[in-house]
Amino acid sequence: MTLGSMGFSRGCFGQVVAVAVVGLVGCAAGDQDVSDMGRVEEHRSETAPVGDLFVDVTAVVGLNFEHVNGMSGEFYFNEMVGAGVALFDYDNDNDLDVYVVQGHILGPDVVAGDASLDPGLQGPLTDRLFRNDLDRDGGVLGFTDVTEASGLDARGYGMGVAAGDYDNDGWVDLYLLNFGSNQLWKNNGDGTFGDVTAASGTDDPRWSVSASFVDFDADGWLDLYVGNYVNYSIANNVECFNNIRTYCGPDGFVPVPDRLFRNRGDGSFEDVTASSQIGTEYGPALGVATADLDGNGWVDIYVANDLSENRSWMNQGDGTFVNTALFNGSALNETGDAEAGMGVDAGDFDGDGDDDLFISHLV
Repeated sequence: MTLGSMGFSRGCFGQVVAVAVVGLVGCAAGDQDVSDMGRVEEHRSETAPVGDLFVDVTAVVGLNFEHVNGMSGEFYFNEMVGAGVALFDYDNDNDLDVYVVQGHILGPDVVAGDASLDPGLQGPLTDRLFRNDLDRDGGVLGFTDVTEASGLDARGYGMGVAAGDYDNDGWVDLYLLNFGSNQLWKNNGDGTFGDVTAASGTDDPRWSVSASFVDFDADGWLDLYVGNYVNYSIANNVECFNNIRTYCGPDGFVPVPDRLFRNRGDGSFEDVTASSQIGTEYGPALGVATADLDGNGWVDIYVANDLSENRSWMNQGDGTFVNTALFNGSALNETGDAEAGMGVDAGDFDGDGDDDLFISHLV
């Protein structure tokens, strides 16, 4: 499951971005409203258009979350990127829970998690886990913030999140991508999570944005692909446009290699970036999608890069990959130019039996 980031968020000085959650209302003529109990109710109107309508029920269902990107006026590059969200069933009750990643206040001397620099922020800045308390009998949707009870004390500058059962114990785990060190959190099956980053060997200190759990070697264990962006830090926040202070683009920095971790099946991972040939070509990665694109029975990896050729890593079935994006037409646009690739997904949209690609771009 791939759940990355790449969105534009607003600063923490009086401006917030909430998690947008919508409820689908069936085909009926009428305006829609939401009751205080979280139930979506219908109010008919003769003048309302006919069609499927969405209603924003974020506040009603309890998904109150303020994302802080640390906007300081210094135009730090990572202020523009983020933040990811995962929909996954962490407690195995057959409804989807919500995990959202958090940013931080930025500066050369800021310690991650220190919220005291802004008196308007209540408590430490951490990612948040919301448990889905859906009442199926009553048809009422609601969420409860269980972050502290879950033990998920994630205080990195969050970018994205990937969800998958890496240890095959029947409980979905989380891999967190940060502007800084990444983290792997094991689902203990009792409502809590434990940080197993060091024991698993999955840390990556580079700027990671998107990732995917994928069984690339078909051994029954989920491996991990991590998409990395560029070599940027607060210390090298350069003035990239004729000494004018503004946000730089990815072409102002050196891209860093993605990483591929093979799951050993004992709770640990092996870095096979070099042996798999994944590390031979790379760009500023923002999106990762996995699918058997050529129908040979082996899962391939597609990477959307920012202002750089995209990569279509075709699985050779022997632990190695070959990039065929230029040959299969997915590296560049129709005029031969690299796009600012953001998110990417794979699916059979035309129902012809093979997976297609949808890639979003910044224009």
